[in-house]
Amino acid sequence: MLFRSLDSATAAYAAHAVSRNATLTYLDLRQNNIDDEGGVELARALGKSSSLTMFSIASNRLGPPAGIALGNALKKHPSLKTLNLANNRLGPRLIYTNEFTAKKTASSGPQLCRGLRMNTVLTALDVSENNLGPNAAKALDGAFRKNADCALKVLGFAGNDLRTEGGKHLAHALKTRVQLTALDASRNRLGPAAGVAFAGAIKKNSALCHLNLEKNGLGTKGGKSIAVAVQDNHALVSLDLSDNGFGPDVLRAFSAALLKQDTLTYLDL
Repeated sequence: MLFRSLDSATAAYAAHAVSRNATLTYLDLRQNNIDDEGGVELARALGKSSSLTMFSIASNRLGPPAGIALGNALKKHPSLKTLNLANNRLGPRLIYTNEFTAKKTASSGPQLCRGLRMNTVLTALDVSENNLGPNAAKALDGAFRKNADCALKVLGFAGNDLRTEGGKHLAHALKTRVQLTALDASRNRLGPAAGVAFAGAIKKNSALCHLNLEKNGLGTKGGKSIAVAVQDNHALVSLDLSDNGFGPDVLRAFSAALLKQDTLTYLDL
């Protein structure tokens, strides 16, 4: 089922229908005008649905309250396999109560990621472009460590302002979640130290096929570390490291690495 041009008022009607429907498997609410009120209603409906397997509410105006509600819905959902929340406003936000006063609302990223602690069904999650912050990656790492039965294989985490701290947590999560096959962590300002951490994860993870670390300022140190790690990885098929400020030393390191790598078919430096 596909909707366009909904606002929160009409989304509430959709939520009512979803919560009482026992056959709907796919719901696409991308590119509407749904804000927190409608998002919370839909999250509650999701929690009551036992048939939905794919739900997209990307490119709306969902804020932290909706993110928290969706995290709660994720905890024990019996059927949902794909959830797309990309390009919303789930990160920290300033809400102006009047012309001169603003109230800061914390990111819903940690609560949303903690929803994976008990979920054993979800295989694909996209929370890209939400400015979730470093603590979201920390919560994700914790969720993976606590849930050995987590089924997640595809993760979109681009554009979440993780910085070095969050990048290290995400790299550690990649070590823990050895079943993950695709990760997009581009545009997170990770820095060289996080690049080194990802190199360690690449060495250990034997399932990851697709990794995107584009536009993260990894620098020469991060790039060379990843090049060395790629030599020992025989699962990666595509690796995007473009726009990371690499110099000739990184190119030479990858030239040597490719002589020993036998699975990579796509490399962007």
